Amino acid sequence: MYQLRTLGQLDLSDSAGQPVRAILVQPKRFALLAYLAVASPRGFQRRDLLLALFWPELADSRGRNALRQAVHQLRHVLGGDVIASRGSVAIGIDEARLSCDAAAFETNIDRGDFAAADALYKGDLLPGFGLIGSPQFETWLDETRARLRARAGRAAWALAEQQERSGAATAAVESARRAVTLTGDEGVVRQLIRLLDRLGDVPGAIKSFDDFATHLRRDLDAEPSLETRALIEAIRGRD
Repeated sequence: MYQLRTLGQLDLSDSAGQPVRAILVQPKRFALLAYLAVASPRGFQRRDLLLALFWPELADSRGRNALRQAVHQLRHVLGGDVIASRGSVAIGIDEARLSCDAAAFETNIDRGDFAAADALYKGDLLPGFGLIGSPQFETWLDETRARLRARAGRAAWALAEQQERSGAATAAVESARRAVTLTGDEGVVRQLIRLLDRLGDVPGAIKSFDDFATHLRRDLDAEPSLETRALIEAIRGRD
């Protein structure tokens, strides 16, 4: 089975773990393969949509020829059964022949396996990657990066809650801090502060607030909300 890694890295390897350079060095073919593997909802993707994403500058007949050539080259390198067709209308990935970390990440979240999902999320989707002259693909990539990052943040917090319930306090705090890093959301910061307070780590709760406040002042010229300030003052008062 081929392995496509898109989270925090760009890599395609065969069953022996060897990189498939013939595709890795071709940005548009790699992007097409990644889109077919990652796009939501997963499954077959219409050819006319793929033309708009990858060959917007070409007339319909030339674009369809470019798509056929790209699919032909992918099948030539990966084997004819990795890219499946639904007549002349749509194409898709055979997930029994190629696995993708981003697809597995979302599947694990949907199943409630937040630990497995968290382990798979190693960074943004296709970091540093782009296609000049394909604005719709760039828009899809930006939106999908943001969506997966948000899901990773929610999964990290859900994992922290599971770990706290099971008594794994240290792991819960690590997962909660990861959720803060991924989301940057002030509500998640308050959840981290409350978690540390429940665990009896008042200095840690105060430091988390101070770090967040410093970030807001330095980078955004802003202050924590009244709700967050009231929470930390209540904790300081008890301490």
